[in-house]
Amino acid sequence: MARPESATRREQRVIVGGVVTTAIALMLTYGALPFARRWQQREAQIAGARERITYLDGLTAQTASLEAAATNDERVLSGQERRVLHARSTTLAASATQAFLQDLADASQVVVSRLDVSTDDSLAAGEASTGSLEATGLPLQFVPVAFSAYGDIGGVASVLQTLASGPRVLVIESLALQRNAALAGAPDVVQFTVKLRAPVLPQ
Repeated sequence: MARPESATRREQRVIVGGVVTTAIALMLTYGALPFARRWQQREAQIAGARERITYLDGLTAQTASLEAAATNDERVLSGQERRVLHARSTTLAASATQAFLQDLADASQVVVSRLDVSTDDSLAAGEASTGSLEATGLPLQFVPVAFSAYGDIGGVASVLQTLASGPRVLVIESLALQRNAALAGAPDVVQFTVKLRAPVLPQ
C-alpha cells in the first residue's frame, strides 16, 4: 500500500530542516564562533597595546619631572645618617661596595693596596653580629670585604671614621694598623687592613 503523498513531503521537509540546522550549527561552531573569539582576542591585544603606548607616552612626557623627583629623593636620602645598601643581586652589591670604598680612599687621599670584595652571600643575618639589623626581620645578606690602604695619619683617620659612622652601614670584623716600614722617610705614613661585611637588602 502506497504512503500518502503528504506524509512523504512532511518527512522530506523534516530531513531538509535537520540538514539545514546541522549545517548552521557546524558553521557557527567551526566558523563564526572561532572567528569571533579571534576577533575579540585581537581587539583585546590592540587595546592593551594602545594602553601601553599611552602609558609610555605619559612617562616620556614626565621624564624631566621624574628625574627631578628622583634627584630630590636621593638628596633627601643622602642626608640621612646611615643607610643599608639595596641591590638586586650580590654581584651588584659587591660592585657598589667596591665603588664606595674606592671613592672613599680617593677622597681621603690614601693609596689602596688591596680591595677584595666577594660575592659570597652564604652568610645570613643571624651568622654575624649586626645589632639592631637583626631585629628588622628583613632578609639580610652580607658582602665580605678585605680592604688595605696606606696614607698619612689624617687620611687613614678619615677613612676609619667614615667606615665607622659614614653613610653606609658596614660591619667591621677586624682592624690592624701599622707603620709602613717601606716608607721609612715618612714617619706619619700608616697602613691599615680592615675586614668587614656590607649588609645588603634585596631590591
